[in-house]
Amino acid sequence: MRNLFLLNAGLVYEAFGSSIVHEQETLMKLADLAIALSAAESAVYRTYKAILRNGEEKEE
Repeated sequence: MRNLFLLNAGLVYEAFGSSIVHEQETLMKLADLAIALSAAESAVYRTYKAILRNGEEKEE
């Protein structure tokens, strides 16, 4: 999931170069993407830990 963020960040940098600091809307969207990816990764990890702790049948 982190690779998706890095890919998008790289594409944005290629598009804007060093003037990226002036592209507040683009940076805001990248930040939103990073937050969403972090939340998704956290949910997957919490589910994985619950399955290890309680078993797959109880976590369905």
